[in-house]
Amino acid sequence: MANVFWILLSTGCIAGLFVIAAITLRTSKQLKLLERRMTQFTSMDRRLAELEAKLRDTARQVVEPPSPEAPAHPEVSPLSITQQPTRVPTDTAAPSAHAFAEPATAPSRTREEWEQLIGGNLLNRVGALALTIALGSFLKYAFDNNWISETIRVLIGALTGVVCLAGGYRTHRRGFTIFAQGLVGAGISILYLSVYASFNFYSLVPQTAAFILMFLVTLIAFANALYYDSLAEAMLGWAGGFLTPLLLSTGTANEIGLFGYITVLDAGLIAIMMRKQSWYVIEPLTLIGTWILYQQWFEAFYTSADLWTTVFFAITFWALFLALDVMWSAPAHIGRALNELTGTMNAACFFLAMYWMFESDHHAWMGLITVLIGSVYALILLQRSGSGHTDERLNLRYGLTGLALAVIATAIQFSDFTTVIAWSAEALLLVWYGRRLNLNYAGTAGFVVFLLAASKLLLFTPGAFAYAQIHHYSPVLNQRALAFGVLALAMWGGARLKQESRTGSKFFDALHYAWMLVLFLLLTAELTDFFQRQIDIVAQTVGRSSTDAATSHRLLNMQQMSLSGIWLVYSGILMGFGLLKKYREMRLAAIALFGISIIKIFIYDLSFLETLYRIFSFLALGVILLAVSYAYQKYRDVIIGTNIIEESIIHANKKEAQRDRTA
Repeated sequence: MANVFWILLSTGCIAGLFVIAAITLRTSKQLKLLERRMTQFTSMDRRLAELEAKLRDTARQVVEPPSPEAPAHPEVSPLSITQQPTRVPTDTAAPSAHAFAEPATAPSRTREEWEQLIGGNLLNRVGALALTIALGSFLKYAFDNNWISETIRVLIGALTGVVCLAGGYRTHRRGFTIFAQGLVGAGISILYLSVYASFNFYSLVPQTAAFILMFLVTLIAFANALYYDSLAEAMLGWAGGFLTPLLLSTGTANEIGLFGYITVLDAGLIAIMMRKQSWYVIEPLTLIGTWILYQQWFEAFYTSADLWTTVFFAITFWALFLALDVMWSAPAHIGRALNELTGTMNAACFFLAMYWMFESDHHAWMGLITVLIGSVYALILLQRSGSGHTDERLNLRYGLTGLALAVIATAIQFSDFTTVIAWSAEALLLVWYGRRLNLNYAGTAGFVVFLLAASKLLLFTPGAFAYAQIHHYSPVLNQRALAFGVLALAMWGGARLKQESRTGSKFFDALHYAWMLVLFLLLTAELTDFFQRQIDIVAQTVGRSSTDAATSHRLLNMQQMSLSGIWLVYSGILMGFGLLKKYREMRLAAIALFGISIIKIFIYDLSFLETLYRIFSFLALGVILLAVSYAYQKYRDVIIGTNIIEESIIHANKKEAQRDRTA
């Protein structure tokens, strides 16, 4: 008896909700009609007042002044005015300036408009949510107390969802757009809950059937979103679509079923976004949902046997969003910033997906795969440039994406000194390419790659300044010298491509100083390791004795003296080329290196070297510095400029001529 009572009570509550909804609809319709009529009356009154003002202005304009030959009348009756010949104005479509003047700022909402916003919009959303929670709570309570069988429970939920959809359609046709959207949203939510309960709670349907039902509900959500032109309904469909695999998961690795469903869902969402480009917020959400589900499946179920199937679906996801990115990359696209971020995220997610699959078991292929991904962006860029597309932001993004992937591929495929050599060649190619085609981003990327190569060599490469196993060292003919030499040569080649722009000149000047510093460090490292190798040979030949210690001490003195000497010679060579070729950067770099040599000789050599070696160090320093001083005096015109006096005279003549013209 109690069960019957509760069933009747629940049925009465549901019926009461629909009765209240119907009454609310009828009342809302009457209020909306009354509000519309009041708005029309207000508009008519305002228009009537404007017409009266125009009529008075026109009457004053068409009355002609009396002729000077006519007798003057002290009074003019209204009748005489109406009998005057009237002139119809020719420009009747030009009203007065103040009649149709637009307000400077948008008017604030009135109290009635705020009331309509809260009562008509906000309460509608809250009411739909409350209705969903109430029905869900009631059904759960009824289920817990076994009032209704499992099949009837699901059917009640499905019927309620269908009734809400039908009510939304009916109310929308009557003009209650916001109210209809609330009913439709509640109906879609209830249908999702019903299908979920039929599979997870009661096992009334198999997983395949539940999956199909969930997919149909998602299609209904998207169809309603397009019909009602509602982003909220589309977001509800998006959420339900991506939650379906999680809600219906059985813990088994059904890769083809899962990724096939995601592919169809992504394609549908992309088609909707192409039709409704104002819903651009769905694009990044769809991308994030896709790669999150991919990553969850990968961590839980992926094995090496699934490699090519997983690669196929990863390429499919990437290609779908890449195609959308290309089609949406118009300058006037309203969600441009978010679209660009999504395109970059798509490239990054796809690269990481391929890296997770290939790096551990197929490392040799990873560099080639990275290059191929970057080549796709480069080919798209070339195709669009050849077809006349001049979207600079797209060119920049695709160009930088391809360049970044090429640099990453080099780091993956090679290591240590080989990476430095490859990056140096890439950097020089980028600088040349940017200079030749006047592409600033390519030139800037080249300077960045030069910086990466130098940082990799000097900071992160073992053996850059000292071989760990000195007995394997070969002077000059070693991979370290090749890496230093290629980097210096590439920097020198890049510096030779000096541009005219001020910003470009600064970068190219930096390259000039950089290649000279790289060679300076190479000479230092090579000379140091050469003497360390000699000391190691002596230690292995003679053994531990006093003779061994004396020989090692003598070699250390020779090492420091030779180091000072080679620094001075290298600085002198730079100074000579700087004077002969008129390269100011070389002369300044030579002066800086001379300063380093002077500090070393006066501080270290004077304090630690033996007398004979100290004499040779200071002798070399004095001779070279005097030679440099003599060269500066001899090539004074090269440094200061032979035509400086002529330029001063010309400048003075121009100023005098300007004063004469002013006078």
